[in-house]
Amino acid sequence: MYRMSMITFVIQEKSVNKDKLMKICMVHDLAESIVGDITPYDGITKEEKRKLEEDAMKKILQDIGNEEISNEIMTLWLEYEQGVSIEADLARQLDKLEMILQANEYEILHPEKDLSRFFTSTADSFTHPQILEWANALREERNVRRSQLQSKEGKL
Repeated sequence: MYRMSMITFVIQEKSVNKDKLMKICMVHDLAESIVGDITPYDGITKEEKRKLEEDAMKKILQDIGNEEISNEIMTLWLEYEQGVSIEADLARQLDKLEMILQANEYEILHPEKDLSRFFTSTADSFTHPQILEWANALREERNVRRSQLQSKEGKL
């Protein structure tokens, strides 16, 4: 969430409302503070996930006690969930980028791990030129590192 929001500062597309993008990045995973990070491997349907997260959002927003702020947060969250704006679309792409950044960092810390599934699952996720460039650079860096690791293992 935080890294995604920081990345919004360097998005160069003039048609993007960066403040809105940053806010969407900040709220998009808020429901996970209650329901956890539900993945496709958890055996929960998209409809069930949506209901759990929406209920969590309502609980969180009720606790805020400020209707104006709560409405803004819910609107931003729904916009992300529905992908109905350029900012929501970019936030989704940044979320996928963040996922492969984390996978890459984990592989660096644990070279015995192969988290290729994260990279494979995001192969067609990036359409924004800057985000696509960053994702491709990360993939290339990873490929070089993994090739070097395999070469080392082959020499042992």
